[in-house]
Amino acid sequence: MAHKKNWMAQLQKLEGAVIERTNPHNEVLRSPSPSVNFVFGNGWGLPFGYTAIISGPPKGGKSVLCNAFIGQLHKDYPDAIAVKYNTELREKAQLTAKMAEAYGIDMDRYQAYDTNQPDMIFDKIRDDIGAMCADGAPIKLIVIDSVNAIQGRRSMNADTVMTQQIGDLAATMKDGLKLILPTQRRYGIAVLLTAHVTAEMDPMEQRKGKTMKMSAGNGIQHFAEFFLWAEPNRSKDGRSTILGEELIDESKTDLMNKAERTGHKIRVRMENSSMGPSGRTGEFTMDYHLGVTHQEEEVFLLGVNRGVIGHPNNLRYEFGDKYWTGKEATVTAIKDDSELAEEILKALRRQDLEKS
Repeated sequence: MAHKKNWMAQLQKLEGAVIERTNPHNEVLRSPSPSVNFVFGNGWGLPFGYTAIISGPPKGGKSVLCNAFIGQLHKDYPDAIAVKYNTELREKAQLTAKMAEAYGIDMDRYQAYDTNQPDMIFDKIRDDIGAMCADGAPIKLIVIDSVNAIQGRRSMNADTVMTQQIGDLAATMKDGLKLILPTQRRYGIAVLLTAHVTAEMDPMEQRKGKTMKMSAGNGIQHFAEFFLWAEPNRSKDGRSTILGEELIDESKTDLMNKAERTGHKIRVRMENSSMGPSGRTGEFTMDYHLGVTHQEEEVFLLGVNRGVIGHPNNLRYEFGDKYWTGKEATVTAIKDDSELAEEILKALRRQDLEKS
C-alpha cells in the first residue's frame, strides 16, 4: 500500500496556521461598571487582543470610560501596563493624580503620550511596544483618545491649512490600524478607540430619532469588533440614585442657590458587535470625585431584569436562600455584602459565558 502523505501536517507548518483554539471571552478587559461589562455579552468585557470603539456626543463619557477600564485593568492584573495616546493633547487636564486615584489607576503602570502624529502612534506601537512585549513587557491595553484628532499624513506635510486633503485622515487611520494589528493579536493587547460624532443626514435614520452618528471612516469600522455609544442620561433619573437620592451636595450652592452636582449617570449601548450581542444597554453613575459608584444599583437591576434575582410579588426579592422585602432593603443588602454582589454577578455572567 502506498504511503499516504499527511497533508494537514504540512499545512499546519505554514506561517500563520491556526493550531490551537481557545475561547477569547475567557480573559477580558473589564470596567468597574457591571452593566457596561454586561453589554459585551459572553465573558462580560473586551477580549484581550481585540478592539472596541466608543463614540458619543461631546463630553458624553468616552474618556471617562477609557479611564475606568484602565483602573479596573490595574485592579484585576497586578502587573499589567496600560498605554494611552491622548491625541487631543489634554492628558494633564483630563487625568490629574487625584482623578487617577479615584479611577484606581496605578500611575506606576500607566504611560500617556500627548501626540497626534500618526507615526508617533502607529509606528511606535508596532516597533517599540512590539519589541517590549516580545521582551516580556505585560502591556495589556492601548487607548487612542480620539481617532479624529490624529493628523492625516498629507495634512502634516501641507504648507497651509487652506490645502484640502480629502480622505487623508481615513486613509491614514486605515493604514495605521493595519500596521498595529499583528502586534495587537500576537501579544493579546486590548485596544480602546474613541470617536467623535457627526450629524446624521440619512432621512430614514432621522425618522428613527437619530440625530448623530459616529464620525469614523470605513477602515476604522472594519477594524473594531465592538461599537459602544456613550451619552449622559439627561432625564431626572440620570441625576439621582435608584432610591431617589439626588446626586448633589446641598451644602454648596451657586449664586442662583442651586446645589452643586456631584455626579451623573452615563448610558452605554452596544450599537454593534461582531463577537457578541448587539443592542444591550447599561448605565453607571459617575461621581466627579470618587469615580464609578453605586454599582449595587446595577447589580440589582441586572439581577432582577435577567431573572437571577427572583421577584415573585411587588415586595419580595430573593436570591438562593436569601430574601428581602422591598427594593431599598435589597439594594442595601447588595451594597453591604460584596460577596453577595459577586455571587449575583457570577450567576449573570454564567448565563452569557455558557453560550459563547
